[in-house]
Parts: sequence; structure tokens; C-alpha cells
Amino acid sequence: MITITREWLQQTIAEFENTRDDIPFGLDDDDAKILKVLKQALASLDAEPVRYLNKFSGTCVTLEQQSNAADDIAVYIPLYAAPPVQETGVYNDVLNIVGLLENNEWAEHCTSTVLGSLLESEITRLVSKEQPAPVVPDEITRAPDVDVFDPGFMAGWNACRAAMLNGDSK
Repeated sequence: MITITREWLQQTIAEFENTRDDIPFGLDDDDAKILKVLKQALASLDAEPVRYLNKFSGTCVTLEQQSNAADDIAVYIPLYAAPPVQETGVYNDVLNIVGLLENNEWAEHCTSTVLGSLLESEITRLVSKEQPAPVVPDEITRAPDVDVFDPGFMAGWNACRAAMLNGDSK
């Protein structure tokens, strides 16, 4: 089994970013995906749960309320805040394009028509990418004519949902 360390992730990310910065058009799609996964793996090493959901009662607790929640995986599920928006690389791509234009590197080999076409296709590619959205469960509301579940469960569920949306660290 291979152990992936924080240092290895940081070094590999730095190597990918250096390669990306050295190439005029950045990384190819596969390498860009690998870089994104490496960054997510590094971020996950630092992620801390904001609450713990009791599997049986449906209540949400913090470590201050239930000190063993982090260790009792048979009873508690850790809940994490929605991850921060991942760097899409658009900023770096735009900087690369601007750098090429400022250094006049394309002018020697390309006509303005080709340059315009390349810029248009690159901007279209960057803008049309679907942006990631955090997944948060729907709010539970109680229908006035139905009394099927415990109101405490609903309150706990909605409190956990609010904590996920707010990134609450209480």
C-alpha cells in the first residue's frame, strides 16, 4: 500500500503548477484534472467536521456537546462544511494569455485572425465550463396535517443543514 503524505502532495502540486506556468496553453485536460484532484486531496487533509450527526436519533452535536463523537464512528457521522470554491485556473489562464500578448510572442508566428480565433475559443472554453456546486440536503418542513416524525429530528436536521451552509465551526 502506498502512503500519500502532505509533503508529497505539495511537491507534486508545485511540479504540475510549474509545468502549467511554463507551457503557453497550460496543461492538457488530463493533467489539469490530476492537478485538481491533488489539490482536493491536500485540502481534505485539513478538513475538520463542523458537526456530528447521530445515526440513530438524528441529532447534530459538536465536540463540546459530545466529546467522543469524533471517535464513535458506529454512532456519529462527521459533517463537513461545503468545500471552498476550487481554483478554476481561469485567472492563471488569462494571465498566461495576457503575458503572451504583452511579450508579443504570438505576433511573430500568427496573424491577428488566428490570434483572435485562438483567444475566442480559449475564452469560450473557460467560460462555458460548469461550475461545481456544494451538495446540501434539502430543508425538512413539517406539513400541518402530518405528524409522522419527531420534531427534534427535523430541528436537528435543519440545524446541521444550516451549519453546512454557513461553514459554522461552533
